[in-house]
Amino acid sequence: GFGLTAFILGPGLVVNVLFKGYWGRPRPQQTELWPNSVDPPNLPFYRVWAPAFLDGHHKPSFPSGHVSIMVIYLVLFFMFNRPEIVAYFSPRYSVFKEKLFAVLKYSGIIIAIAGGILMGAARIVKGAHHLSDVFWSFGMVFLVTWALYHYVFRIRQWEDRELKRRKGLQKDGKNC
Repeated sequence: GFGLTAFILGPGLVVNVLFKGYWGRPRPQQTELWPNSVDPPNLPFYRVWAPAFLDGHHKPSFPSGHVSIMVIYLVLFFMFNRPEIVAYFSPRYSVFKEKLFAVLKYSGIIIAIAGGILMGAARIVKGAHHLSDVFWSFGMVFLVTWALYHYVFRIRQWEDRELKRRKGLQKDGKNC
């Protein structure tokens, strides 16, 4: 539930529907900043905080949808944030599984950051995005995922309760 919801809300709804659909900032290759632009009408440059709200005759730049798809790999970091708990609730707990989940956790953040940077650089070089489009995409997806983790699904609170329960069982001498 958490991963799918983060994917639908972060890159799907917030980035590609709400902001990209209604902000209307033209791509660099559609502006006067891009020399010999092949995409007329050579629109003026708009700062990120000044939405253009242009008509539908262009493909909006802000924020980057491609980067948001790479950054959603942050979900793995949040899903496996406490690998000992995930391993404990998986069938046949083992230390190997705990280490595997820890690898998945850090793989998610590495893929999100490295993939987002590479995708963003490619989109900037192509003239499809400004640097600010890439940064805002990172931020939007992170904030949506973080809010879902902490406030909607309350996974962190559940994990804290489980850790306290497990420590209590260990003090009592019971196997967990």
